[in-house]
Amino acid sequence: KQVIDVDNRGPDAAVTAAGQVITYDLIVTNNGNTTLTGITVVDPLTGTNVTVGTLDPGESSTVSAQTYTTTQQDIDSNGIDAAGNPDGDGDIDNTATADSDQTDPVTDSEAVPITQDPSLSIDKQVIDVDNRGPDAAVTAAGQVITYDLIVTNNGNTTLTAVTVVDPLTSTDVTIGTLDPGESSTVSAQTYTTTQQDIDSNGIDAAGNPDGDGDIDNTATADSDQTDPVTDSEAVPITQD
Repeated sequence: KQVIDVDNRGPDAAVTAAGQVITYDLIVTNNGNTTLTGITVVDPLTGTNVTVGTLDPGESSTVSAQTYTTTQQDIDSNGIDAAGNPDGDGDIDNTATADSDQTDPVTDSEAVPITQDPSLSIDKQVIDVDNRGPDAAVTAAGQVITYDLIVTNNGNTTLTAVTVVDPLTSTDVTIGTLDPGESSTVSAQTYTTTQQDIDSNGIDAAGNPDGDGDIDNTATADSDQTDPVTDSEAVPITQD
């Protein structure tokens, strides 16, 4: 059993995403001195079940271009066994069996490595300040700043228990699951400015006066598969 190609990147490449095609050749050889009959080749993972027939001594036959297409479960479980069951050993295991009327079954296996790359990002955006657009400055107490929080799965593994927390807006949302490439937006999260914000010329992301001239705000996203990630926005204050 030979790995011929992985995702058009050669036989030594790793699996990095669902939908990638692994191509195998299965070569059976009569190494003895008697003619072998009723020769079969079976490979459950690729769905191969071929009758080769007869091989003379020294003769070989190749069952070419047998393929397996990877699934998201393969990536998420970090590997499958030869029966297609998750085993977490970091590769796609595959075993083929050859048999004949004159011999016991023989097997050969190949393992194609999997590369897991979980990645989560958060993009905090100011949508509006006091109905004057996202670039306006805070000029008085009671003005409402509106934010969107966009979380994205940038990796190749499914992310579970995704959460978004933003203390300043009292946001604490469980998004749940994000598939690779999927995004979710926590919309219209608001903070209403106070007189203390103006008088102190700014607050930090925890709501404490810091005098740096803006309303700082930091949101955090997290998941079971990643470390927490953050993004911040600063809305300027105009003292007059």
